[in-house]
Amino acid sequence: LSLERPKVIRCTGTGQYVMWVRGSALASQLLAVATSDAPTGPFRFVGDQTDPFRTVARGGPNFRAGYQYGDATLFQDPRT
Repeated sequence: LSLERPKVIRCTGTGQYVMWVRGSALASQLLAVATSDAPTGPFRFVGDQTDPFRTVARGGPNFRAGYQYGDATLFQDPRT
């Protein structure tokens, strides 16, 4: 398993820092979430899910089946 592209934002509702991290292994994608009281950690693992945002292409005219979109980012709406 290779973990990469971690993103950390502060949850205004809880005051905690939330890390979203992408992982990949043998053509599967994983998105994991961890929380911390400080932006530098230590982080506590909350959970994971296999490819919840459908980052592995099913195949089509522009992408071969199995192509992985890797550069996702986070947006925190200041109104929420």
